[in-house]
Parts: sequence; structure tokens; C-alpha cells
Amino acid sequence: MFFPGHKLFKWITAGDISKDGRQVLMKNYTKVYYWKRDGNEPIWKTMQKRPQMLPYTMEKQGEAIGFTPDGQGYYTTSEGVYSPIYYYKKPFKP
Repeated sequence: MFFPGHKLFKWITAGDISKDGRQVLMKNYTKVYYWKRDGNEPIWKTMQKRPQMLPYTMEKQGEAIGFTPDGQGYYTTSEGVYSPIYYYKKPFKP
């Protein structure tokens, strides 16, 4: 998958797969990408599709992302001591 942008800002810094295996998240320093898997298709095939962009407010050094246990939202955070954890409710159903 090619991620457009300037070199440093397009590098993927984090990713997660939902507990049920049907959703994939990846992020760089400026964007969150989302894919929904069809059945048991391989992850590599899922990621060949165009991702949907999800809400994200840029953090100082945002390098972590994870789904909530129910897959209805996700968390992001930065490196460092006392970094806040941000919650985002997905704008659609999984």
C-alpha cells in the first residue's frame, strides 16, 4: 500500500486489527486509515483496497492506535511520559 505525503509524515507508526478480525486500522503522524475485511480474506488483500479516512487530531508524536474491545471506537496516544490517551467513536458501524 502506498501512503501519499512527505517522507516523515507518511510512514506508518501504528496499526491494529479488531478483536473479531473484521476491521483494520493503521496510522501515520497525520492520518488514520480504516479497512473492513470481507469474510476471511487475507489482510494483504484487504489492504489493497482504498482505505477510508477516520477522524484524528494530530498529536505531538502520535505513535499508537488500538480498537476498543467492541470495535466501535479506537484510541490513540503519543510517546512519552504522561501522554494523554484520545478516544474516537467510529462514525459508522463495523
